[in-house]
Amino acid sequence: MNKELEEQFPGTSLDANKLRQKLRRLRIQYTQFTELIAHAEVGWDETTNTVKANADVWDKFIKECLDMLKCNLNNRDKDINCTPPETKKSKSVTSPDKPAKGSIEEAMDVLNKMRPSMSIKEYLVASDRLSREEHTRRMFMCLLDDTRLPWVCSLLDP
Repeated sequence: MNKELEEQFPGTSLDANKLRQKLRRLRIQYTQFTELIAHAEVGWDETTNTVKANADVWDKFIKECLDMLKCNLNNRDKDINCTPPETKKSKSVTSPDKPAKGSIEEAMDVLNKMRPSMSIKEYLVASDRLSREEHTRRMFMCLLDDTRLPWVCSLLDP
């Protein structure tokens, strides 16, 4: 196996140990990524293939990461773990669980974030439709972010 790898990747020394280390790093990165997008305030933009979150959410992530880094640097010779006690895995910012996919709560979270951009009548009509009709709720969640508000407005003028 080593010879085959060396033939496919000339000039690189690849062995089973290096591959195990790479697999371990990829698993850690995957776990960190899935935990990041599982936070209620964080999402995944499939169009741009990027993680999306408000600036204040990123500020919290960065502050906690910097705090852990400082702690680790200050205590690298001591046997002190700087990971926050409430986190068993690699989660760095605690957040409530995301509502179930396709649930009324999930749709209402999105609608509530849009609330400043719509009239109270639009908000009430949309919330009523989303709470009563599962197919409408699923369709609403599939809409692109910039098309949701026009859809809500269209509910008043069919």
